[in-house]
Amino acid sequence: MSGTNIYYLSGLPKQDQSIWLGNDPYTSSAGKLTILSSIDVLLAELKVTKDKKRLVQIYNQLDRFSILLYGYENIAKGDKELFIKVAKQVAFMSTEKCFLSENLNLDFRKSNLEQLKKLLYNRLKTGYTGNRFNHKLYSWIDKEIISYMNTARISGEVDWKRKNQIIRDTKKSAHLYLYRFIRPNERKHYKEVAFKKRNGQNRIFNWVVDNNDYFTNTTHNNLVRSGIIEESNMTPEQLLRYMRVNRVGFDEMAKDKRRVGIGWIMTVVGVISVVSGLISIYQQLFGTKRDAPSDAEIKQSLPTGSDVLIGSKNSTNKNGTIPNGNNTNTGVTQKSNNSKQAFITKNIPLFTSAGILFFLIKKT
Repeated sequence: MSGTNIYYLSGLPKQDQSIWLGNDPYTSSAGKLTILSSIDVLLAELKVTKDKKRLVQIYNQLDRFSILLYGYENIAKGDKELFIKVAKQVAFMSTEKCFLSENLNLDFRKSNLEQLKKLLYNRLKTGYTGNRFNHKLYSWIDKEIISYMNTARISGEVDWKRKNQIIRDTKKSAHLYLYRFIRPNERKHYKEVAFKKRNGQNRIFNWVVDNNDYFTNTTHNNLVRSGIIEESNMTPEQLLRYMRVNRVGFDEMAKDKRRVGIGWIMTVVGVISVVSGLISIYQQLFGTKRDAPSDAEIKQSLPTGSDVLIGSKNSTNKNGTIPNGNNTNTGVTQKSNNSKQAFITKNIPLFTSAGILFFLIKKT
């Protein structure tokens, strides 16, 4: 292949903000959505990352989650006991450095992923047991995916569309949770009101998780992070820094989209409306375990330019965290002096007869 490469990934297109639910979109567990949302957030970061080292990390993490998705859908086909075997093989493969390629050539990576799929299949067939096992990775898969394999399954087109709406609206209103990404060493740059708002954001976030059988805490966090990136063309850490340095808030950026390039920021009124709508859907579907956040609480929790201390200085943008099997720092570095490769990634949807959505990634 040359020119435009059909990459091996599936994900969620920016233009319609819905998530790809796999080869069988009408039946999807909360566990499967953990895999898909992990792919989604990595794809979002891929589009705003230029640092070569970070690109390698993202591609390798995508390989791992792509193999988990392949094992879930094509081998286990939703069978929990069989997927446990898949997860164990992935843990063996991880210790054997199967997901540590430094090659950024997309033709190579596509071919390499096919080899990894064959390796997984053959090892399952022969009952392979290696000498080293990534217990930390397996524990994460067990907790975040296996434990939720038989929960909140979608059945039928109506429920599938409803879940897509929830995911789409969660991502569109993700800026509501921005202060959850403030690091401890950044606290000095904000007034106390910012942390009162963060407490409010945490309450709303936790209410959604506690009253939502569709997806887990990890999936919700992934959707929030990828939603912020897709709406603003910045990671949460980069956006916080931008707001702090330029002393602009949520509504100011919504009114002046040029502030964040081609990104689009929803207005305060829009966020309140969308989040209130989501809360109503959760109440209708799952009931409530405790009092739902009010419109006033949502409004009071939104970031504003006045939350930043006067005279706040620029700060170095360090790595953030994406939930992944190794729980490692996997954030975005804004620029790299040693990177000679510039990547422009475009998420062009390709619809097949089965309705499967792939990303075309163009290397320039």
